[in-house]
Amino acid sequence: KSNYRIAHFSDFHLSDTGKEFERASRLLRSAIEFGVDHMVITGDIVDAAQTEPVRILWGRLGRWGWTSGTKMTLAPGNHDIFPVTKQFPYYTWGRPTEHFERLCELTRSCRRGQCVQALDNPYPSAKVLSPAVVLVALDSTRNHQQLPFRWAEGELPLPHRRAVSAFFRKHLDKPHRVVAMHHTPL
Repeated sequence: KSNYRIAHFSDFHLSDTGKEFERASRLLRSAIEFGVDHMVITGDIVDAAQTEPVRILWGRLGRWGWTSGTKMTLAPGNHDIFPVTKQFPYYTWGRPTEHFERLCELTRSCRRGQCVQALDNPYPSAKVLSPAVVLVALDSTRNHQQLPFRWAEGELPLPHRRAVSAFFRKHLDKPHRVVAMHHTPL
C-alpha cells in the first residue's frame, strides 16, 4: 500500500453520552468509513475524568474493531486524568490518580499489537505502524502544578524526550515519523 492514512482527534471533552457523544462517535465512524489505517486520539476525551463516557466509547470502537494497538493509539490529556473539583491543594495531584488508572485499564487494548512502550508509564507509547511509518503518542500534561490552568502548558520530561529520541534512532529506516501529543510543550 503506497499511502498510509492516519486520523488524529483531540479534545472531544465529553461529559455524558448525549448529543456531543454521538457527534464524536459519528466523527470516528466517518474516519473508519473513509478508510484510515490508524486513528490517534490525543487527550481530553472527557471533560472531568469521567469513566463512563470513555467506557461506552471504547465499547463502541471495540464493536467496530478499532481498539487494537495496530489500529488505535491514545494519549491522555489533563481532563482525562484530573477531575474537576474544588479540592485544595491542587499540587498534590500527581500520578497516578485513580482516573488515570481507570483510563489506562479501559484503553489497555490499544497498547497491544505493535506497540513498544518507551517507559514504565504507558505514555509515551511508540509504534511501528507500517514499513514506512512510526508513531509516538505523548501525554504532555504538566503534573505537580498548584494551578489547574498551568496543566495546559504542557511538558515533556527529559526521560520522555530521551525515550522518543531513542525510538526514532532505532527506526531510521522509516521515512515517516509521526509525533502526536495533546498539549504543545513550553
